Amino acid sequence: MLSPATIKQILRPLISPGHYDFWARELGSVAAWERCFARVVSRSDESQDSFTLHLRPNSNRPAYQSGQHINLSAVVQGRRISRSYSLTSLPGERDLSITLRREPMGQMSNWLYDNAMPGAIVEIGSAFGDMTFAKAGVTTDDNLLFLAAGSGITPLYGLIRAALAGGHRGTIKLLYWDKTCDHFCFGNELRELEQHPQFSVQRIATRSGLENQNTNSGRISEAQIQVLAAELLPSSPHIFACGGADFVAKARKVADGLGQSRLYAESFTANNPVTDDSAETFYQIELARSRTSLEVSSKTNLLDALEAAGIGVESGCRMGICNTCSCPTRQGSTLDTSTGLLNNGHSTRLCISQARSNLILDL
Repeated sequence: MLSPATIKQILRPLISPGHYDFWARELGSVAAWERCFARVVSRSDESQDSFTLHLRPNSNRPAYQSGQHINLSAVVQGRRISRSYSLTSLPGERDLSITLRREPMGQMSNWLYDNAMPGAIVEIGSAFGDMTFAKAGVTTDDNLLFLAAGSGITPLYGLIRAALAGGHRGTIKLLYWDKTCDHFCFGNELRELEQHPQFSVQRIATRSGLENQNTNSGRISEAQIQVLAAELLPSSPHIFACGGADFVAKARKVADGLGQSRLYAESFTANNPVTDDSAETFYQIELARSRTSLEVSSKTNLLDALEAAGIGVESGCRMGICNTCSCPTRQGSTLDTSTGLLNNGHSTRLCISQARSNLILDL
């Protein structure tokens, strides 16, 4: 049987990559010249509002490390939409898996819930993200403390799986916050992982009590972590935290208060943007390739302004992490709302940038 690479060599003089991909989709195949398409092979419910998709990619599957994310793209109501999701599979497994929560106003999560049935095809981008064991310099003897809130469990679950599959010898503790018992994910899977003597889980419901709950408050606090992770703290464990921006900010304060410096954190919601006190100003934005122009407010992120004007721009995380919406900037300056710094460079992350002059964007 010919390999995909051999088939491409034979077809290269006869067909363009774009036509190859088009006819592959028309024939119901996930094959592609360079892009990675994947077929949904199964799905499972994880909680009352979360579900897991198991995806079988084509030969262009992305390399990744546990803890990283991918952009998943699909055409929704005639528009190509991309969103970022954490991988919960292990790098050596044949299929990729992502677990996501159905958000009431989430265009992509609702579309996937309704349409991503076995047989459906989606597109997958390259993996990204720095919350990995390699980046943190974790060794197999280090103690690990994981702090997860809501959907923040997904990258941490992938990291925990990887640690235990790799023979991690240090103690591993997961503190997992969610609204109620019905919202917790990976119930059976975490119970199976607890068969490893070095791993334990403490679930904390923020809106209702749990049996054997040994803390008075469901909200993350220094006192709570001191009680639930007392055996780890003297060893200065590596701490991995993921949740909403407020949760991650609280986790950082807690770690600082406990004298723990080895904290690695990501939030799945945007941080509170840096703002300035300048008066609202309107600037002209020229889109060089499409020969379009529009007026935008200095108080509105460029991605939001472009979408409000009906201009489709591919995006993913919408937090300045995945760089999907990064756009070459031919002229002008912007404010990076994640840092408060002016950017006069050649590339602008539209989701976290506001105009500070007239701009020419390569769109």
